[in-house]
Amino acid sequence: MERHPLISIYPEKDRAAVESWYDDWQEIRDRIFSLISNCNNSESGDYLPAQKELAKIIANELYPLNINFMRKASATYYEYLQERFPAI
Repeated sequence: MERHPLISIYPEKDRAAVESWYDDWQEIRDRIFSLISNCNNSESGDYLPAQKELAKIIANELYPLNINFMRKASATYYEYLQERFPAI
């Protein structure tokens, strides 16, 4: 997914933070896919350590990052509505 168009919808003052979140998201995504790949290629069949690591990544890193994205997107949309329809 090309991220530049997604970043460009945010106000200039927020773009550096949003771009940093995209960098973090890409790093987390790469680690998740690596874990999944390692499980698929595992000879031992012991997936529990990878499952625990995946749960930890989702709970401690991905979930808060998604919250940040949604808060910023909601605030940006609210600002847009205020500009477009000042009476709201």
